This record gives sequence, structure tokens and C-alpha cells, in this order.
Amino acid sequence: MKKAVIFIGHVRSFKKNYDDFRKIYKSADFYFHAIDKGDNNESEDLEKISKTDKKFFYDFFQDVEDSYVSEFDNAMSIFSFPTFNKIKKTPTGYSPTRWIKQVVDYNRAFTWFESFNKQYDLVIRIRPDLRFIRCNIKYEKIEKGKLYCFEQKTYRNQVNDKFFFGSQKIMRTIMKNYSEYLKKINYKSSKLNAEELLYSYLISSNIPFEFLDTKNVYLKKNKDNELQCAGFRKKW
Repeated sequence: MKKAVIFIGHVRSFKKNYDDFRKIYKSADFYFHAIDKGDNNESEDLEKISKTDKKFFYDFFQDVEDSYVSEFDNAMSIFSFPTFNKIKKTPTGYSPTRWIKQVVDYNRAFTWFESFNKQYDLVIRIRPDLRFIRCNIKYEKIEKGKLYCFEQKTYRNQVNDKFFFGSQKIMRTIMKNYSEYLKKINYKSSKLNAEELLYSYLISSNIPFEFLDTKNVYLKKNKDNELQCAGFRKKW
């Protein structure tokens, strides 16, 4: 089975997690669509990896301009986002604009990824700062027309987008079409958070999906060498 792994966004702790990713996906092609923060160290880190790993491809891109976000006014008007971390008692720094830029980056990243003109049986999206705690996924048994993802930890009917995978076709549907869906969304009920909006997209677009069981696969965020919960729920 030919696999590709896509990393998107800020480089974060990728350098520290790279060896772990490569152990899990020994023969996969790695693609990193990185946001350019003007950090020379990040550029040097990815360049060093690319010189020793011929299956690692990367490029830096400018962040999405704020002016582009205005096309998503409807989505932002119904977006409910956490402004305060109740546990740490600090502001989250999260905003509708930041969330929209992330969704647009899905589209840009997948367009860049497919510019290499390679075909894969399986495409996996992983946030760069994650670390595998266990990974016993039987990839050879997955259904081609189905997305595999985690349910958000706190509530039901919410999709955590930090790790998900499927065939190249199903991943194209998610990563390239989700932003277009949000441009046209016309939801007039209660506000929805990011995880609920992704879930609503899958349901309204009739995209088959299956929630992963953390008994088989589980990841945590690697922040400053401290492993933290990434919000993945165990199966109900």
C-alpha cells in the first residue's frame, strides 16, 4: 500500500517528532506545507531532514491574508470558539479568523501536494506537533470510500481534525471542498464550534466516516517536551 503523510501549518515541535513519524510510516512519502514565520532555524531543520530523507518534501508558504477571510463571513458569524482556557486560566488566542485560515490551508496544502502528480492508496493528515503513543491501525482493511478520524474528547458528534486519513480521493473531498462549503453555509440555529462544523460538513455532504478507537491508535501533543492531551475521545 502506497502511503503519503501530509503535515500542515506551523512547524512547532516537528523536528522532535520526526523520528517517531518515520518509525510508524517507514516507506511513506512525507509532505510538509509549512507556514513561513521567517524563522531561519525552522527552515534549516526541514532542509536537514530533506537531505537525509529522500521521501521528505517541504515548502514554506505565506500565511493566508486577512482580506481573504471576508469570504467566510457567514461561517464566522456562527462559529463558537473558546476564548479562555478554564484549566490554565489564560486566554486561548483563538479566533474565527485563525480557524478559517487553517481551513483554507487544507485546500492550499492539498493542491500543492497533488502538484507532485503522484497517486497514493492512502493519505494521512497529521498535525506536526503530535506524538504517537500507540499505533495499531490495520490500514490494509480500510474502506476506500470512508474517512477515518477521531471524535472530539468532550462531546459527541464532533470531529477532531488533528489526525485523519482515507484514500486520496476521499481526502481530496475533505481538504479541498470543506472551505467552499463554509463559504456557502447558511446555518441559522445555535452557534457551532470547529469540531461541530466539520462534523456537519461530513453529514451534509454524505461522506462516510468512522471514528477511531484509542485502544488501537492514540496521539498526544508534544509541547516543550511535555506530552499533553490532543482531545481524542475513546469510543462510546
